[in-house]
Amino acid sequence: MLHAGSRKVSAGSPQRYAQVAGITFWMLLAATYVAARMAETAHLRQTAGLSLPSSRIVSRFHRHRGAAATETLLIAVPLFLTGLGTVEAARWWGVRQAVGLAVMEAAREGSTSGADSAAIGSAMARALLPLVARDASPVGLAEGEARQRDTAARLSVVGLSEWEIRVISPRRAHFEDFGRAAAGGRELPDTYQAERHRGELGHGTRRGAGAASGDTIFAANTLVLEATYLHAPLVPGVSALLRGLGQAAPAGLAGDGMRRAGFLPMTMRVSLPMQTPAREAAAGAVIRPAALASPSPVPVPVAGTGACAGLWCPPSGGTLPPSPPTGAPPPASATPTLPWEPPVSGGASPGTPPAPLPGAEDGCGVVLCCPGGATLPA
Repeated sequence: MLHAGSRKVSAGSPQRYAQVAGITFWMLLAATYVAARMAETAHLRQTAGLSLPSSRIVSRFHRHRGAAATETLLIAVPLFLTGLGTVEAARWWGVRQAVGLAVMEAAREGSTSGADSAAIGSAMARALLPLVARDASPVGLAEGEARQRDTAARLSVVGLSEWEIRVISPRRAHFEDFGRAAAGGRELPDTYQAERHRGELGHGTRRGAGAASGDTIFAANTLVLEATYLHAPLVPGVSALLRGLGQAAPAGLAGDGMRRAGFLPMTMRVSLPMQTPAREAAAGAVIRPAALASPSPVPVPVAGTGACAGLWCPPSGGTLPPSPPTGAPPPASATPTLPWEPPVSGGASPGTPPAPLPGAEDGCGVVLCCPGGATLPA
């Protein structure tokens, strides 16, 4: 992950794993050759020490010439292939670790955004940057985004995406059992779950499970994401092998990635409890990387000019207040007020919080007494 104030990217470990594995392989190959040469020398010295005529000793030396090269060749071929496999396996393991962290970050974003597909996709793309960015500097991140666009362009030629996320839970049946009406569709309440579960048990349902889904409210409020990521092999020849193996793979991003592009698919599943009400639009969603546009510089406001330019400016084109002189006391109007303090009008006194709307509380009708006889919304 990227850390503030750091110039290194800790998730760049796949490259380090591959370098260590390559160095180890070449050291083993050199040790094998030296051992073969030492064994041949010892054998020739033992043969030369026997009581044989000099002509026969010379002939034996000639017969053993090239034996070390042949033995080294026989050992080096399988050892070389094993070394290449070790390099590829080390890189695959490192990439899988980084992708797993990215999927977890996407699930965390989804659990706090109502399982919003756009939020999940943005978090996934952002968390995958350490795989391709050389460091956490703006230049390094820009280069990483450029590499992501290059990979997306390569895969789009064969109709594929680099990754996809499927929302396994919540499902449509969960909203039929436990959903409530909300703006833009139904949603799953994420509060007072234990009390709601006891209410389901009191209604005589088996294990408190819903009739349509067969799950409890706890399972309905669990976000389950299944992610598939296509990994480009580093060792030559692996892609051709994957294309052949992919002919028997089932349809989907994993199988199509093997058949069409020779990529190695990684599939993983993450489950997290929802922290916000899930929206029905998220049920069964399939999330893929959005088109990455070329980065554009963001203007930074200059202190003291009063002109507002940037991301946090008012939409009406307001201006920033001038910077007060050093040591000057803050103006009287800068006294903070409570967010719910209403204006003084209609006999209302300042500092009085508004009354709760009837039926707006999730626990209304479950563990709370609601004003006006309101009950739990359907």
